[in-house]
Amino acid sequence: MQQSLLQLEELVAQSRAQTSTEPQTSPNVNMDADDETIAALHSLRIRPSYSWTPSPFLTEVLSLDSPLFPTTMLPDDERRKLIDQYPNIEQLQYQPPDTIASAARKMNKYQSKQDMPLKRLQYLLSGVFRPLDVLGLEISQDTNNENIQRYLHMLKDC
Repeated sequence: MQQSLLQLEELVAQSRAQTSTEPQTSPNVNMDADDETIAALHSLRIRPSYSWTPSPFLTEVLSLDSPLFPTTMLPDDERRKLIDQYPNIEQLQYQPPDTIASAARKMNKYQSKQDMPLKRLQYLLSGVFRPLDVLGLEISQDTNNENIQRYLHMLKDC
């Protein structure tokens, strides 16, 4: 037992020594050797890791140095109020359509059970696409815009 622990400690020390001698900005090309060293430690599969940092130009162009979400999250009560005020969604109760009767009769218990998550997914997707539908309606009612057709085609591709 102690011998196996000593061997594992040696493997860890070797892998640390290898990673400390390699420059951090170069891509990790020798992934197979590292994976074999780490695989000797345990039997669980791990994801490969790549030590890559974007260039300053890429960081500036893609704004990678700015936070992804620049503002703080809304409190729950403000979020609820905002969602309730959203047009045409207030008091909306969407029920996914029932399975076609002839198909429902041919379904066994397992298939009926599998149909429920599909209905749930359909309900969730309706919540995702509803704002796009409202946006399409608002755009189509704007008669002063020359790009209405282009915008509607873009929404259709979503």
